[in-house]
Amino acid sequence: MKRKVPTTMTECFELIERKLLKGPWVMGEQYTICDPYLFTIGTWIEGDGVDTTKLPLVMENRKRMLTRPAVQKAVATEGPKSPRLGSFTPFSYQTHGGCLVRKEQKPPTRSRRDGRRA
Repeated sequence: MKRKVPTTMTECFELIERKLLKGPWVMGEQYTICDPYLFTIGTWIEGDGVDTTKLPLVMENRKRMLTRPAVQKAVATEGPKSPRLGSFTPFSYQTHGGCLVRKEQKPPTRSRRDGRRA
């Protein structure tokens, strides 16, 4: 099943690219609920082995979404939890104790099992 993921996801996104994207936004000139949905599922494609160079409209939609303040806030908050977001987030991350943190944030403090700080 894992071997089929790149092929299946590529075929799905090529269909979106060729037939479903109607304009600067998924449905045309107007931003709709389809745009954050495409953005969300589109964060999986690099991790699934999809060649994004074949999807210029999908990637343009992603770039357009990343200019929206609400999306930037969501990516800053939720992005580090998803390894697939690392390839396009507009922020710089570092690893600290097995966690991803934004470089300008303080690393999380860890507690010991007995409740005292490590």
